[in-house]
Amino acid sequence: MSLTASDYGLQIGQALKAVARLHADTSKLLLDCDKHIGKRRRSVFGSFVTRDLTYNVKADFWMPEGVYRFYDAGSLMVDALTVTFFMPERSGDPEAVPQSILTVGRIQYADSARTKGGDVKSVCDPWDLWLAFFRGGSKPQFQTILEGADLADGRIAWACWIAVPLVSISYGLAIKGSARHSESLAGGLDADGGDQLTHGVHQGLSSGSVVGVGHPNSAPTFFEHQ
Repeated sequence: MSLTASDYGLQIGQALKAVARLHADTSKLLLDCDKHIGKRRRSVFGSFVTRDLTYNVKADFWMPEGVYRFYDAGSLMVDALTVTFFMPERSGDPEAVPQSILTVGRIQYADSARTKGGDVKSVCDPWDLWLAFFRGGSKPQFQTILEGADLADGRIAWACWIAVPLVSISYGLAIKGSARHSESLAGGLDADGGDQLTHGVHQGLSSGSVVGVGHPNSAPTFFEHQ
């Protein structure tokens, strides 16, 4: 049976409320990450979490494709996370993002890319983790630690990342692994640096954030060591 105009309007209204709730829950998640992953380190982009929005009357949409947080880890390195809400055609294949994605990773920038006297912000683009996940050379996949080198025309020396579906209605997301996961994600860095990131991810994303559409869920848990 075809939808009536009234039925369609009701569904649109419910969908928009769900999107607004998703944004509010994602905001809580980012604030948790500031505390437990950021650990008082400088946010490279301050309080801003998105960009490239259009305010023009002529537009395909008026909502962010995603949001991000980048934390300065020193020596042109960042610990970062990106939430990809959807993929518009201008950015790639919309079918590549059938659901919202959370990506967490570490990026080491090349010293040669830094402007004279510039800090990490001079080489860092807020969509770099997005770039690594979708165009880093490895096929995008969930719950697998991936690595890439010499990305973005050499601006990124290397990066490692892991991605999971953002929304879980009835269960918590868990990525279980041993100490080797920390070593892989650290990308050859010292053990303390790797532990700081993985422990921060675990604590930050298991501290009570709610990410769901219409229903609270168990908080996502990452790098749960066995």
